Amino acid sequence: MKRRAFVLSGLVAALPAWAGERFERGLLWRVTKDGVRPGHVYGTIHVADARLAELPAPVRRAFDGARSLMLEFVPDGYARERFLEAAMFLDRQTLEGTIGKPDFERAMEVLQPIGLAREVVNKLKPWGVLLNLRNPQRAAQGVPLDSQLLEAARARRLPLSQIEGVEEQIFTFDEFPMASQIALL
Repeated sequence: MKRRAFVLSGLVAALPAWAGERFERGLLWRVTKDGVRPGHVYGTIHVADARLAELPAPVRRAFDGARSLMLEFVPDGYARERFLEAAMFLDRQTLEGTIGKPDFERAMEVLQPIGLAREVVNKLKPWGVLLNLRNPQRAAQGVPLDSQLLEAARARRLPLSQIEGVEEQIFTFDEFPMASQIALL
């Protein structure tokens, strides 16, 4: 049952099919079952990159006809607060003490555009800093594709669902060994 729920949760439900079109490139899959409206699964990446901003024509047609959208994670106000809480060291540890002064200063420099206070950054775990490092480039590089799809679905008032909740997302980052978090940062 768990496997079936996982597979089904990954599907972009109730998208119309178009006859005879073959997908030669990209990460769009059509999922069919007799008696059920076809669905599609489209692979995205959480990176702001202008090269990914425009949906390929087959994906655009599928999305334009969608009746719902399922994403890996749908952020909301509670999720943002919970992420910030979970991304903070709760003991006397500091980011500077964990990664060293030179790397801490580089992190401060890169995070400067988003305006986080030095004291806040110093209480962040390495994975918390890593998640925030993507945001300063957002204005220059555009909005990540999954965020664009979410915004477009909300504008169309499509039903939304998610594969993972905030606690599952946090668990993924928090269970990374500290040495791995530092290496990724």
